Amino acid sequence: MIEITGLWKRFGRFDAIQGLSLGIPGGSAFALIGANRAGKTTMIKTLMNLIQPDRGSAIVMGTDSRQLSAADYAKIGYVSENQELPERLMAGQFLAYLRPFYTRQHDPGSLAAADPAEGVCCFKNPWPTWLPAFVK
Repeated sequence: MIEITGLWKRFGRFDAIQGLSLGIPGGSAFALIGANRAGKTTMIKTLMNLIQPDRGSAIVMGTDSRQLSAADYAKIGYVSENQELPERLMAGQFLAYLRPFYTRQHDPGSLAAADPAEGVCCFKNPWPTWLPAFVK
């Protein structure tokens, strides 16, 4: 559930969000469609507490977005608009980098690095339980 009330965010002289109010029920699918500079990314970053609003409030799962806890973040799926993987990391190295972001218990034996120096990896089981669903 998301409830946005009177949200404003300004960058210099540019109002990225001007008085946005929006309610999204829990369990629903929602798409943000709009022109460049319409405030879509700014709204998402505000909901994720990556930036602070100038005015208004954003409630995510019943909690003010500025007060989200690690347990709250573990329930949120967020994919940045930057979809590029770090070029300096191999697949296994990237998965090892991501692992601490997912606090749920996982089976450490589900991911085996054939060559840790090269980051080549394979899964012993079909999918490790710690991977988010969108990776599967």
